[in-house]
Amino acid sequence: MILLATLKRQIGKFRKEEEGASQSVEFLLSFPLLVWALLATLQYFDAYRTQLISTKASITLGDMISREKGTFDSTYM
Repeated sequence: MILLATLKRQIGKFRKEEEGASQSVEFLLSFPLLVWALLATLQYFDAYRTQLISTKASITLGDMISREKGTFDSTYM
């Protein structure tokens, strides 16, 4: 509860200060770029993970097919 009161007091102080206006503008200009960078990073790693899973599945299927000694038909699949 003390932490919440301290946070509210600090936010109130920030609002009343004249010098905080330029920082607010800088934040508003840079925040979308930071969000974009975060989302782009997440998307990149998700695509990389999907590609890696696909490669591992292909390798596994290729290994299974290469070890098959009998006939290989559509019912086997």
